[in-house]
Amino acid sequence: MKIPKLWILVFLAITAIVIAIIFTQPEIQEDITDTLLENDASPRVQNFENMLLSGEDAIFVDDQKSGNNEVVVGLVVLSQPGFVVVHKDDDGLPGEIIGSSIWLEGEVEDFYVSVSESLETDAIYYAVLYADNGDQEFNASVDKMTENESGAIVLMTFTANE
Repeated sequence: MKIPKLWILVFLAITAIVIAIIFTQPEIQEDITDTLLENDASPRVQNFENMLLSGEDAIFVDDQKSGNNEVVVGLVVLSQPGFVVVHKDDDGLPGEIIGSSIWLEGEVEDFYVSVSESLETDAIYYAVLYADNGDQEFNASVDKMTENESGAIVLMTFTANE
């Protein structure tokens, strides 16, 4: 059986296109923990490392895009099950709660927390760890903010930028 020259040309053209797509495809962004290790001089990463040094709980959140209705959390380390809760700023302190994560335990990377309102440009927010009271449902009146060994609340501030 003889294959027509046209079919060979079509096959070679398709192969060339596939190879071109593979080699011109943008690189996929690295995992957040790899990024953390590479940027270890940034104040945000130093803050995260200090959290781990002063206790077993830590949270890493980068600045977010304004207008979004969710917050991207890069990494959470929990010594006991709990939640990530997003607060608005109230004169330098965590204020009104605008979102909470699902129930989490251990180390969790790259997840979203939905918020009840769009993030405002240049506004400061707080991502705070809360310990679960055992019912696996977030309730601000019974679930308490997680504290490190020195009694400081485990949180990370972030800003919403355009």
